[in-house]
Amino acid sequence: MANTGDFLKQHPNCCFCGGKTPASTIDHQPARIVFPDKHRPKGLEFPACANCNRQTSADEALLAFVCRFAGSRRTNAARDFHRLRDIVGWVNRSFPGLHQKMHGQRLWARERGVWVRVGTIDVNQPEVRLGLCRIAAKLALAIYYETQSSPASKDCRINTQWTHCQNADTLSTCKILSGQFRTRQFCTWANGTPKTAFSSNITMKMADCFQWRSFTRLSH
Repeated sequence: MANTGDFLKQHPNCCFCGGKTPASTIDHQPARIVFPDKHRPKGLEFPACANCNRQTSADEALLAFVCRFAGSRRTNAARDFHRLRDIVGWVNRSFPGLHQKMHGQRLWARERGVWVRVGTIDVNQPEVRLGLCRIAAKLALAIYYETQSSPASKDCRINTQWTHCQNADTLSTCKILSGQFRTRQFCTWANGTPKTAFSSNITMKMADCFQWRSFTRLSH
């Protein structure tokens, strides 16, 4: 992780609220809480004021909760369920009653060659949709700063949509949105390696840690 003092000297202004507010913290995007045992790829650290840094903390805890159920596509990924209690506690404090609404039926699933009974969650909740859209918007601003070396203006507009594997029409939705978003470049996380690029229409796919896809458009 970068030294905070040196980093803020190089990046003195917050990249999330128009570049006019002095940065006082380093914001990690995607957030460390999302990754097993917080072992995230290096880099992708951004200057942020305290307000911008913390305003999506609850949403990131909610995403971390969803990630633990979705699992990882990597066979060697850490299984940090010992952290789940703290994550659930954060979700309960930030979104009262949501955890209960997300409870699904228990199903049989094959894990590492053994059939076990597992819990399920229903992510088709408005709180989840809004929370993940807020995260997608923040990622768009971070990627803009990473690739343009300057913050997006306060006048920019960000439109986000997301879909996931519990929706039967996910594949067709992705194809339709990909056609509408004339994206020339992608931000993809695959096998733990970040590959970032920006265009006026951004598609972000984060498939290594969780099975959801967001479509984000940032325009001035």
